[in-house]
Amino acid sequence: MGALSALKRGIFGIQFNIPAAWQMAKDEETHLELADTEKGVQWHFFFFPDLHMDISKAAQPYLAASLPAYARLMFEQVFPVLNADNPKAEPRTKDPAWSPLVDVEYVTVGGAPALRTIHRMAYQPGREIHLGHVLVPLKRGLFEARVVTTDSFTGGRECVVMLKTDRDAGAGETTIPPQAQMDDPKYDASFPEHCLSRARAALQWFTLESGALVRGAGCQPSAA
Repeated sequence: MGALSALKRGIFGIQFNIPAAWQMAKDEETHLELADTEKGVQWHFFFFPDLHMDISKAAQPYLAASLPAYARLMFEQVFPVLNADNPKAEPRTKDPAWSPLVDVEYVTVGGAPALRTIHRMAYQPGREIHLGHVLVPLKRGLFEARVVTTDSFTGGRECVVMLKTDRDAGAGETTIPPQAQMDDPKYDASFPEHCLSRARAALQWFTLESGALVRGAGCQPSAA
């Protein structure tokens, strides 16, 4: 049985219907890949049998410490691949104050606790890639809804936010706001086509609008 059928029938412990307009790319036993070409979002749905994740309040301090490190590691693994023709290029993560982790939020999906995150996989002129995740611990394992969004036109959102920041502050010189300020969700409506805005909108659809039902919620604490 493919993952599409399993999700429609709730075999994994979570059930929802995939929009008919999405294009199928892969339908394996525990992995479903689709493309929402209208909104420029690549979707992956995974089920990891017998993999249990603790997102309880007791585990959240540990996650707060580990998620930035995870995002940084992934960013730094991808950077040399994307810049193979420029071995002297340096990733943004060389600055220890800059983090590719954008959002971390504890939400509910179908009444079940879930973890929602977004982090950058690439951030350089001509290429920006965001990965978004909703992780839902289930009794039988871990379910993940993952989105990938990309842009080849970059820097527009940052420039507008910088100009607005200078105007509001009455600054005589252009200042670069912190990354978190440029990524603030309040700007998403002004940049609906930006890859960060699209990633957030896609995860919001899954969390709030997909009609997902969870019948096998569960959270097994980690052994640590």
